[in-house]
Amino acid sequence: MKKILKILFVLSLIATIGVLTACDDEAVSTPGGQIQDYGSIEVVGKDGTTQIVELGTLETVTGYGGVRRSTGTINGPGQITGITFEELLAEVGGFTSEDTIQVIASDGYEATLAGDAVLGNVITYDVNGELIDAVVQGVIMVESDNEDLTAGLPRVAFIAEEPVLTDGFQWARDVATVKVIGATTTEETAPVGSADASWTIEIVGAEQATFTNIDAEAIGISVASATHIDRDGVETVQEWTGITMKELVEYLGVANATEVTVEAIDGFSRTFDQELINNEGVRIAWEVDGVALSENDGPVQTVADSLARNLWIKQVAKITVVAPAVAEGTADVAWTIEVVGAEQAKLTNEDAEKIGVKNVMATHRDRDGNETVQEWTGVLVKDLLEYLGAPNATEVIIEAIDGFNRTYDHELISSDGTLIAWLADGVALDENSGPVQTVADGKGPNWWIKQVAKVTIK
Repeated sequence: MKKILKILFVLSLIATIGVLTACDDEAVSTPGGQIQDYGSIEVVGKDGTTQIVELGTLETVTGYGGVRRSTGTINGPGQITGITFEELLAEVGGFTSEDTIQVIASDGYEATLAGDAVLGNVITYDVNGELIDAVVQGVIMVESDNEDLTAGLPRVAFIAEEPVLTDGFQWARDVATVKVIGATTTEETAPVGSADASWTIEIVGAEQATFTNIDAEAIGISVASATHIDRDGVETVQEWTGITMKELVEYLGVANATEVTVEAIDGFSRTFDQELINNEGVRIAWEVDGVALSENDGPVQTVADSLARNLWIKQVAKITVVAPAVAEGTADVAWTIEVVGAEQAKLTNEDAEKIGVKNVMATHRDRDGNETVQEWTGVLVKDLLEYLGAPNATEVIIEAIDGFNRTYDHELISSDGTLIAWLADGVALDENSGPVQTVADGKGPNWWIKQVAKVTIK
């Protein structure tokens, strides 16, 4: 009888261990045994395989990381818990350093990261924002002990064993989908001059925050001869693969740019005026004589045919585009907005003049937390409501021409930083933003509604 009891006890113990092991393999659990609710992400492999992944079921890693903004602002560092991209994408075939990772936010915003960047090939800084060499790893962050880093979880982050900072434009928020785009490797399918290396450049002054090798291929890659003149006057002629700077600014929607400032990873920069921007010999390139640029020069550099050598900028990290200013009073914009819930059915630029036009400094915060301060010309929403006979409105729904809308509560519509605007820094809004948009000082992009078509008053 004792033998039978011992056998039953051993079998029961083995079964219990098996169950515990299975639970450990399947999920990240709390001490109480419950799966963490980190939400879910759609993952898409390079062959199109798609899965919905519950983040709480995946193994997590912990490290330290923080953000260095292009403005110099630092958030963090803090302790970060996240899921590696290798773990996240394992069930859909994984990825390589030559692939591209497309990250899509819940509001449709898209960011593109090079595969080697996700694996840690990014610029790193110490806690004071000074350049350092550090080993980092890209993750999907699900937790942090630093509140400055937890907005928009799950989000992209970069972590190391010790506190380290990386550029903020890479920290995409509210991640809903992660998609692997396979690298083109065969001569038959690769466009002429396309480089195997993936790369990303930060963009300031345009609608999109980054420019990648995928964007470059969308423009159309070309090969051109250019002459480099060294300090001794010796000339070297080589074939450079890339795009012209003129093509770049046109693609970014700033075809009339007056200045383009190109900055290297070490902070060295040069400003190209309009004449240089339109010079066909000024290019952004990533191959020379059919070979990818070396580690010391690339992955991307500028080319300035027969021009000063300080315009040949290696290791390009950031490009700032400046559009021309419009003289005050020259941007007379005519517009009409549908109005629901008031005595009059529409609001026009003529009504706005009667309300009283104001210039307000407002801060726009993008999805990465980067802040841009501009002077906006328009009418305060609270003044608009008073003009329409609804000063006590509790809610206002602002709707764009594509149907996107947001409901502004009483606090927001009463703010001196909430406007209906048609000029930014004295310049009429472009066709992608205007003729009229909302301004919500200090708020994120979802509250800055472009192409306003309708206002509903509650």
